[in-house]
Amino acid sequence: MTDDELKLALREHAYLEGDFLLRSGKRSRYYLDKYRFETRPDILAPLGERIARAVHDFEPEAIASGRARSSARSRSRPRARSRPVFRF
Repeated sequence: MTDDELKLALREHAYLEGDFLLRSGKRSRYYLDKYRFETRPDILAPLGERIARAVHDFEPEAIASGRARSSARSRSRPRARSRPVFRF
């Protein structure tokens, strides 16, 4: 699935527009409902691949052989990401 196809699938199945009250108490005009795509392997698998790639690009040693490393470095507070995985 291409990035554009994945964006379209997420928009179609999980992106909602309206007036939403978030847990923080803030309001939002949009909401990405993970429950609408987390049971869809056709969306979840390619999204997981991109998240894993972004983690690897951001912190290559954060994941080793599919297991989290136990070093103090991997337990440290994560740095802020300069760009999102996707822009809608």
